[in-house]
Amino acid sequence: QGSFIDAVPYDQRLYFHGEEQNLAIRAWTQGWNLFHIPNMPILHLYKQPDPTAAVHWNPEDDAARAFRFSDLERSSAERMTDLLVHRKDLGRFGLGQARSLTDFAAFSGIDYEKLHLEHRPV
Repeated sequence: QGSFIDAVPYDQRLYFHGEEQNLAIRAWTQGWNLFHIPNMPILHLYKQPDPTAAVHWNPEDDAARAFRFSDLERSSAERMTDLLVHRKDLGRFGLGQARSLTDFAAFSGIDYEKLHLEHRPV
């Protein structure tokens, strides 16, 4: 129990955008297999059905915070760029050695090195 989260811990320097990609890429490059049941929708419900419900990027709420959503979002993008483009050594939050990003592109159709997304009909 808990071996995945020990091997591929959540990078707390990410905020809202990038965390799913980050975990998938790092897990894959460390040798974890990823799978998705065909025709099973996956979605991320981050907002209540009520259209008047506040979201964390609401400008009025965001203005009152010490850390703005845009700053956190920019920081997350920089972290993902460090991981995928600059290939910085991010310690336990870096890429694994079991598989490469090229292997990930062949598996998923998402090629971060070439900035290409392959359309794969279901």
